[in-house]
Amino acid sequence: AQVLPLASRVSVDDLSFDRVTMKEAVRRIIRMAKKRDRARYVCTGNLDHLVIAERDPEFRSAYRKADLVVADGAPVVWLSRIAPRSAGGPLPERVAGSDLFWELARVSGEANLRLFFLGGLPGAAAKAAEVVEQRHPGARIAGTYCPPFETFDTKEEQAKIRRIVRQAAPDILLVAFGAPKQ
Repeated sequence: AQVLPLASRVSVDDLSFDRVTMKEAVRRIIRMAKKRDRARYVCTGNLDHLVIAERDPEFRSAYRKADLVVADGAPVVWLSRIAPRSAGGPLPERVAGSDLFWELARVSGEANLRLFFLGGLPGAAAKAAEVVEQRHPGARIAGTYCPPFETFDTKEEQAKIRRIVRQAAPDILLVAFGAPKQ
């Protein structure tokens, strides 16, 4: 397998973003999922996240520990152009989480990676799985679950989420709870 070098990062405000294109982000996520040595995660940062990170140390720390941070919002890319210059220059393009979702769905079959859709409004994850299977018949969906908003923060519901995801044993967990909840 081809080993891709780690992309450099560019700082925008108090967060650092990986200097990657959509294609590079997808390749890195596939590579991370196939390692299976530890859990890894990706943050899809936008302008709202920059604001949250200023006042929420736990949120900021989650970004700093992320294995990959992509610029979900065009304003983040624009801000990278006026950030203090680093050796690699600004972010090459927006890598929207919503587009990343479809790209991962598209390549999941050929990469032999199972996806799990967690979150959204009731029924949204199951509907997303249906649409993915229609658009990309080779996609591999391990499961879906939309926890009820009313009980989301309970210990019981959190345990149920962990149990459902572990039983499905996905290679990639796509989470749609919104920031900072997810």
